[in-house]
Amino acid sequence: MKKSGNIFNQQGLTVIELLAAITISTIALASIYGVFQMGVQAYSKTAAEQELRDEGDYILSLILSDLYAAKIDTVENCTKTESEFCFKIVNDHELSISSLNSSLVEKKGKEKPSTITYLVSQSSIKRQEQSEKETTERIISSSNVQISSLNSSLSCTDSRLSGSGSSKKQCSSGVITLRLLFQKGRAEHIEFESKFGF
Repeated sequence: MKKSGNIFNQQGLTVIELLAAITISTIALASIYGVFQMGVQAYSKTAAEQELRDEGDYILSLILSDLYAAKIDTVENCTKTESEFCFKIVNDHELSISSLNSSLVEKKGKEKPSTITYLVSQSSIKRQEQSEKETTERIISSSNVQISSLNSSLSCTDSRLSGSGSSKKQCSSGVITLRLLFQKGRAEHIEFESKFGF
């Protein structure tokens, strides 16, 4: 019986055929690697942007919830340098029940007003809460994200000077404008702008 086909063919490959196969394989692998590398870079950029967006959303929601939950009598601008922005929420009114007619009476000028202070500096955002009983301070930004304040401001629609001989302006109504730049590494950054009315 006669066997047909190339099963027992002893010719093999020539050097030119081998070089052509290696060249085509190299071009195909380089293209595949380039597409893979672009996918990894896009994923890293998206993950970094999402982390910055999450950080910004978290910080702004904390500030907003404080503004909504706190009984705001006045807000003071406590900024000392150009590289930071600071504002203080002050509650110096006290509610009590009248002994005459059992109605709710608002008394102005607590002995020790309760305050919430936010300080936005180059490295972090600090929140300090001071009540009649205790003072608590915490940093509300993560350590791997750099934060900068860009032209943040406090605009008053109704203001007064605090106490006698003081130059601090207290706002009973107005708008806090926060413009924050969140940055991770050298390349990734996101700018947030939010306005809070009180």
